[in-house]
Amino acid sequence: MAPEPPLLTMSGITKLFPGVRALDGVDLEVQAGEVHCLLGQNGAGKSTLIKVLAGAHQPNDGEITWRGETVQLKSPIAAMRLGIATIYQELDLVEGLSVAENVFLGHEPTSAGFIVRTGEGRLAAKALLARLGHPEIDPARHVGDLSAAQQQIVSMARALSHDVRLIVMDEPSAALDPDEVDNLFRIVDSLTADGVAVVYISHRLEEIRRIGDR
Repeated sequence: MAPEPPLLTMSGITKLFPGVRALDGVDLEVQAGEVHCLLGQNGAGKSTLIKVLAGAHQPNDGEITWRGETVQLKSPIAAMRLGIATIYQELDLVEGLSVAENVFLGHEPTSAGFIVRTGEGRLAAKALLARLGHPEIDPARHVGDLSAAQQQIVSMARALSHDVRLIVMDEPSAALDPDEVDNLFRIVDSLTADGVAVVYISHRLEEIRRIGDR
């Protein structure tokens, strides 16, 4: 039996901005169920690579292969439809909306005619939060009332609501205390055990050593 192809392969990715070569022939390969870490200081090109993978930037050159097929990530929606979710350091949550509304923002459940303001929608959000080990987060609560760590959990729940296969985490521990970082790592371990791949971006070498497969 032939081996499974990598979940994601980026080959020769180049991204140019006026007067700047932000990425120059970058290669990246990610397997299902692994944590692939990217380490680097500000200006190293990490953010640009993230945005190419998220569909926010289009590369000038190179090829992206997803589950063995060449793809073009022309927009964040296109990336999400494939199963690629990105959680940025600055979380893109709407503080005035509830947890459940944020989890399903842009793709509100409509099966049998319900939306996330109903009890059924909140139950769906609660199930995702429970999968992440946080059933105590109230789906009806406003996101603006949550801690930074809880808001990050909501962002992960939103990613899982799209049947994601790869989650890109940009400096996810930046606003967390040591206990919250430990909890983050437990969640990452749970995701990879389910076959979800994680690209973990950080400038903290000690975290890379703890969490990374490569």
